[in-house]
Amino acid sequence: MAASYAGETLRTAAGDHGAMTVRHRGDLLRITVPDDAADLGVVRALGDTDIDLVTGGTEAEVLWSKLRFLAPLALLTSAHRSGIGAGLAADPALADGVLTEVAAVTTAEGVPTSAEDLRAILSGFPPTMRSSLQADLAAGHLGELDAIGGAVSRRGAAHGLATPVVDAIVARLRAEVA
Repeated sequence: MAASYAGETLRTAAGDHGAMTVRHRGDLLRITVPDDAADLGVVRALGDTDIDLVTGGTEAEVLWSKLRFLAPLALLTSAHRSGIGAGLAADPALADGVLTEVAAVTTAEGVPTSAEDLRAILSGFPPTMRSSLQADLAAGHLGELDAIGGAVSRRGAAHGLATPVVDAIVARLRAEVA
């Protein structure tokens, strides 16, 4: 079952057997699952908690509705080591390239999106908002770099869409951690 999670978490330490400890911070906690998961036991159990549980759409719609803004947020804040406001403004051509590529892949995945849609979403965030990927990279860990930027590249390639701007950012960030 695919699902998306919205909330602020902090990876605090490696636990027993190398398992990572993840702590939830803040007030936002939302889990979104596709329509066909609504009757699963785990989803019903989550519905009995205080967690904001949302059902709707297909697996692709659930995942790409989040990844469409998470990818540019994570890549631009990490590339510029800044909040999203500066990430969008520091290099307009780079930001436009990321937004255009992510929008094209998201649309190909079944969630119609434009670069302008993505800019509006990201511009609605506090300008100082940073990403967990940025924190991971600053700590010397690749974190979700492949799961975020790599996913955009792989799904773009599957649809015959080039993602040279995303690919260049991912390669640069990977090299900086290596």
